[in-house]
Amino acid sequence: MRNIKNLLPVLLVALAFVACDNDDETLEDVRLVKTVVTLDKTSVTATEGTEITFTLNVDSPNSSAMDYKVEIYDAGTTASFRDFSCSGDETDTAAGGFPQGRIGYIMTVPAYATSTTFTITPDIDLLKEGNEVLKLRLVSSGNGLIKVNPDSEIITINIADYVSNDVGVGLTWDKQTNLFGSIIDTPYIGTDNLAHDTSMFDFDLYIFDPSGAPLNFDGATSANPELTVLDASLPDGDYYVYFEIYTYTGFIRPKVAFNHDMKLTMSKYGVWSTTISVPMTTSDSFADYVAIITKTGNSYVVTDYVTNEVLASGKVANKKPSFTRRK
Repeated sequence: MRNIKNLLPVLLVALAFVACDNDDETLEDVRLVKTVVTLDKTSVTATEGTEITFTLNVDSPNSSAMDYKVEIYDAGTTASFRDFSCSGDETDTAAGGFPQGRIGYIMTVPAYATSTTFTITPDIDLLKEGNEVLKLRLVSSGNGLIKVNPDSEIITINIADYVSNDVGVGLTWDKQTNLFGSIIDTPYIGTDNLAHDTSMFDFDLYIFDPSGAPLNFDGATSANPELTVLDASLPDGDYYVYFEIYTYTGFIRPKVAFNHDMKLTMSKYGVWSTTISVPMTTSDSFADYVAIITKTGNSYVVTDYVTNEVLASGKVANKKPSFTRRK
């Protein structure tokens, strides 16, 4: 009996250790269980410019917000990262590393939410490209609190060209682009012997009506590319495509000039498109008409402003000219 009494405290301590171990294992199991999210759909057909809403369902709400991301999935995609926009915040490898990873759009599931939504919008493209396939991957990101249902990991969007009787006109100048198609600036030494970049170069794009008045100022911003539209509801007649370099106070030209080519793309959306290249250098001060769009109902003929050569007509682009005009 004396031995049993002596062993009793030892047994109680041992049981306490076992209980603690079991509690630790239970806590560990809880920590390893992540919230599983599932999409309401993973395959969609849409037209350029159409906003698509996806619902992300949560199996067990969390007291903290949970991060996730949508990124390009290489296998089977014919569209690029610049062919769509998303309601999330864009990130890239330069700003990322783990946990951001590849370039994509980062979003969050709000705390205690049983579901959340995000949108994907295929961009309206001036080029007539035919149907494209955009494949995206849904992944956990940031705080890593979620697990994506394997059946919801890959999103497939079949994209059809936007078709319209309107004519879109876009102007792009050749700043460099990175791996993801983002326009980046090129550094240069200015006439003041200081370093600058090509964000100092800005071009404005206009379409003038038959009376010589600009249709709008949509193409006169600081964007690259600039975009403006000739609306099909406008009266018939000749419309003039014009662009110019915008020089502002403090504008500094390069000490040594370099090529600065311009690309003007015109398209009757989903029907025909044509691209005009205007070779320039950074020493040029350009301000001139480039093309004439002759409108007859919903039919258009695009001609070179100087030579009257037909560049586009009817259903297809006839020419892809390259010329220089300077003032």
